[in-house]
Amino acid sequence: MSKIIVTKYNDLILLIEYKGGNPVRINCSRDYSASVGDIYVGRVNAVKKELNAAFVDFMENYTGFLPLDQCAFGIKQGDLVPVQVTGEPVKTKGYKLSAFPEMSGNYLVFTTKHNEIHISSKLDKSEGDAIKEKLLNDFPKREFGIIIRTKASLEKYDEIKTEYENTGAVFLDVIKYGKSRTLYSRLYKEKKPFVKLISEKDISDIEEIVCGDDDIYQELINVYPDKTRIFDDSRISFNACFRIEHAIELATSKKVNLPCGGYLIIEPTEALTVIDVNSGKITGKNNKNEMIDLVNKEAATEVARQLVLRNISGMIIIDFINYDDPDKEEEFVTYFRGALREDKCKTKILGFTKLKFLEMTRQKINASIYDYI
Repeated sequence: MSKIIVTKYNDLILLIEYKGGNPVRINCSRDYSASVGDIYVGRVNAVKKELNAAFVDFMENYTGFLPLDQCAFGIKQGDLVPVQVTGEPVKTKGYKLSAFPEMSGNYLVFTTKHNEIHISSKLDKSEGDAIKEKLLNDFPKREFGIIIRTKASLEKYDEIKTEYENTGAVFLDVIKYGKSRTLYSRLYKEKKPFVKLISEKDISDIEEIVCGDDDIYQELINVYPDKTRIFDDSRISFNACFRIEHAIELATSKKVNLPCGGYLIIEPTEALTVIDVNSGKITGKNNKNEMIDLVNKEAATEVARQLVLRNISGMIIIDFINYDDPDKEEEFVTYFRGALREDKCKTKILGFTKLKFLEMTRQKINASIYDYI
């Protein structure tokens, strides 16, 4: 089971998930007026075809970046458009916006990108197909698209159906009446980032949620009354009790040791993340192939853990130790896919390049710890 702690840390709200006393996930957010997931009526401030973007004012003194290839219609300066916040401002970059609003529930994602029922690639196919068939029978006419999430199961279909009816009605109201609302109208307010992150988990897998701040506690006690408590030990500070600085150091350290004596070097850059695998102290082992396989498999397991811990996303290049045998290379890729299976974010392994670097991508849900700390 997991223990989750949520607290204010400098100008951030920090969520750390612990398992067995070790941090397995760290997420940061800021308490902005506009949150990722909020939907507004915005006004096009400028259209920059050379940047393939429109700049949209969605709140007073708030402007976001909207890719033009999302706009099936021609937009021009002064147009009012419903937009959803998809990314917070990071470093020199402002808010990211989408012209295709979505709304997430526990089991379903409601979307305007299509009018079909899709199934998460991480959900068992037979389970997903069975849920899809029941939804098609119960709701043959739809004005929006659906994605069945990984948490969905056939035994929870009654809950899924209720979510479709309730959240679907809210979503339909947003997409139907959004175009007739006035400038800067907020059509939908998403849950705060730390509340949404916790909602992604199965609540039965959470031992407790410990809050280091009263405002955060008040936000969570209403949602998880049986799991949430405020930290009130006067003998020790919250940060010291949960070793906050140590957890952050683990999630930002360039070097990560492996049990076999090898290690990873993790280097985030503006465009991508580079991970180098080193054999370290075990270079002198007699059986070279066994050594390579041991280091690479330990590295694969640790890389999968670090991607979640640090919330690394986008393009990722990994320099595993080279295999001489192409069959062993393919066997290793299969092993690495298995190591990534528990990751809730979508990952895609593109394979080894001619220079023997492994290329992969990981879905970006929100900014990584590097972007904040």
